[in-house]
Order: sequence, then structure tokens, then C-alpha cells
Amino acid sequence: MSLLLQFLSTILDYVHKQDGPSLGAWLKVEPTASEQYFKLAQELRSQFRDAAAVESTVAKCFPDEDPVEVLTGAASCSTCGVAFANPTYGGMLLETCMSLSEALSRLTLALNKRPDLMARQKGGGGGEEERKTIAEVCAEILQKIFTTCLTDRSSARNARPEGKKVGVYMFANLTLKLLFACRRKQLAQQIFTNIETNSPPLSLYPAAQRVTFLFYLGRFWLSNNSYSRASLALDEAYRQTPRVCVSQRALILSYLVPCNILIGRLPSPALLQRPEMQEIAPLYGGLSAALKLLPHEGVVNGSQEITTEGIELIVSSLIDMELMHGYISHSLRKFALFRGKNMPIATAGWPTVAPAIRDRKYDEDFEMTAVPGWVRS
Repeated sequence: MSLLLQFLSTILDYVHKQDGPSLGAWLKVEPTASEQYFKLAQELRSQFRDAAAVESTVAKCFPDEDPVEVLTGAASCSTCGVAFANPTYGGMLLETCMSLSEALSRLTLALNKRPDLMARQKGGGGGEEERKTIAEVCAEILQKIFTTCLTDRSSARNARPEGKKVGVYMFANLTLKLLFACRRKQLAQQIFTNIETNSPPLSLYPAAQRVTFLFYLGRFWLSNNSYSRASLALDEAYRQTPRVCVSQRALILSYLVPCNILIGRLPSPALLQRPEMQEIAPLYGGLSAALKLLPHEGVVNGSQEITTEGIELIVSSLIDMELMHGYISHSLRKFALFRGKNMPIATAGWPTVAPAIRDRKYDEDFEMTAVPGWVRS
């Protein structure tokens, strides 16, 4: 029996047994796969003249009357995604979809960094498909698989994920990774909206998936100038990352620290001493020191002369932002301080910036500690 027939017969056997894990392990496209796969590739090149010959052999192994004919094209990720959506037999393809999707993601990211390798694919029609990058096309494939997982009804929403719902955040993370790589961050909005509507709580999923999802969620809100939301997501991602994962923690901090600075929270000396801050500590240490300089030390408008009108304008804006408590007497050109009983003047008039922003009174439909897209228990 040829290797191709053995390969197809084994697939059919796993399908009949509904053995998803074994099927996923059998359908490998990794460079580290067994030597048998490379021998199979040599056989296909030498014994089969064209695709029609291969399709004929596949048709013999998977006849039309077979109830699982939908699985015959699972070798490609796109076709695997279609088969995965099958309500009866699709569940057994979860591990296969995971394996193929991870391989597709790695290949896509590698090609995205080498546009010269894809140059021959460009040109021609100039239609919408031609204008899409390979990362965008692959992200669409993964997003369809993600949607299949999200809409699965094998388990209640707040119960431990079962069936296809196990793959919700894994496929979401792969899709987000590709969207951010091809600079299509705004397309991630739909993923976060769908997750908030249908997904089980994030806490029910493995730590690696939680951290990755929160990292991309934080980056998304940072790119949309929602710094408080970004800070909450990135901070949680940082806290859930083990200390031994120095490079991952450093990557998260490269977004979290500037995000916190934008909401008035400077990095502490203790944070600057951590191993993951070694490369960027000199930058942010100097920036923090500069932000703390007094006006006469050269920070305001390049050491230009300070005017009374300029001071009044700054004080007015700080009062409006609730970063100073009091009011201005424009006629007297004085600032009147609101002071409570037994409260130090500095505390009463100049609250700490980050808590003041957090405690502002917003519209009724806005919750300062809520991060859209993050489903909590």
C-alpha cells in the first residue's frame, strides 16, 4: 500500500472513531514533523502527475456516500475551517484546526516580513482580493474559525468551556496577532465586541491565552487613546505573567509604562530596578525626573518667560479637569482653594493625578474600571 493510501486510511479511521486528538496529531504541517511526511511528499511528486490524480485517489478513500465527506479537504486551513463548522462532526477537528492555524500564523508572519517573496503574487486584476495582504487574507480565515468556536452551544456561557468553545481565545489571539502585524488594528473591534457578547469569562482559559488576549486588548485601547482602559488590561496582563518570563514582561511594560505616564502615573523606583526594565529604565527614569522639574528649572515652553495670563490659563484647565480643587477670581487674579476640615492644603487643592482621573464623575453609561472586550467572572 502506498504512503498516500496509508495516510488517507488512517484519517478515515480516526474520523470514524471520532478521535479528534489523534486526528490533530496526524495532520501535521510542521517542519519538525515525522520523516514519513517528507517521504509522502516525495511520493506525491514522483507517482502523481497532477492534482487530478491525487483527487482521484482521495475520492476513492472518501466516497460520496460516506457520512463524513465534509472532512475530505481538511489539509488546508481554509477548508478545515469549513469542515470545523459542521455541527455533527466538526468538533473532532478542534486540535487539527489549532495545529494548522498556528502553522499558518507563523508562516504568514514570516512572509509578512519578506514582501520580496510575495512580489510575484501581486499585479494582475487590481480587485479587492489583489489589494489584500496575505496577513489580511489569513486573518479572515482564522476569524471564521474563531466565530465558529464562539457560537458553539455545547456549554453554557458562564460554565467551563467545552467542545469548540475551548478554542475561543486561542483563535482570537491568532487573529489579533495577524491584524496587528498588518496594521489593521481597527478590524479587531469586531472581535472584542463578539467576545463581550458571547464569550465565557476569560478567567476560565489557560494563563498564556489570558495574558496574550489582555496584551492585545490593551494595545487596542491604547491606539484608540483610551489610556485608562489600556492601562487596566495591560496591568492585568503584566501581573499574570510569571516573573521568569522576563522578555514577555518587558514587552508588556513597553506599552504599559508610557500608557500610565499619560494618565499621570510615573514608574516607581522599584519598578525601574526590575530585570524586565533594564533596557528602558534609563529612558523613563530620565523622563520621570524631567516631568518633576519645577517651572523655573526649564520645563515650561523651553524656559520662556512665565506670564500671569499663562498661569491663569493653566490653572483654569486643571480645575476643569478636576486636577485642582477650587475656583479662580479673575478680577483679583487669585485662586481660591476648597479645603475640608483637618485636611492638608496640598491634599485638598492638588489631588494625586491618577486617582483623581479614576474618580471623576462621568456619564451614567461609562464605567471607569470597565474594559470593553474583557469578560470577567
